Amino acid sequence: MSIIPPPIPGSPDSTVASIPAERRIGLLWRRFVAFLIDGIVVGIVGTVVALPFFDPLSRLGAWGRLLGFCLALPYYGILNSRIGNGQTLGKRWLSLQVVDARPGPAMKRKEFML
Repeated sequence: MSIIPPPIPGSPDSTVASIPAERRIGLLWRRFVAFLIDGIVVGIVGTVVALPFFDPLSRLGAWGRLLGFCLALPYYGILNSRIGNGQTLGKRWLSLQVVDARPGPAMKRKEFML
């Protein structure tokens, strides 16, 4: 078993980057409200999409949650990526953005993280 030393800030191999002066970490309450807004948006869209299919969807029972997850995952994944500029609708309204350590929206491997 080997011990890997921590990265040295400022070195090209470092994955730790400092936050630029013009960017700040969003406050917890703003992130929570953005998530709440996104939940309302996803809920409304899910309801509108599901209303015409109420009878077959009501027979799904607990499997309906999986269907809801499959509807919400693209919303968060696409809008939190470069395609959506790292902003869901709630984040846009509260001027928040998901960014990578380097300037710009989140990298592809991080797109599905909240």
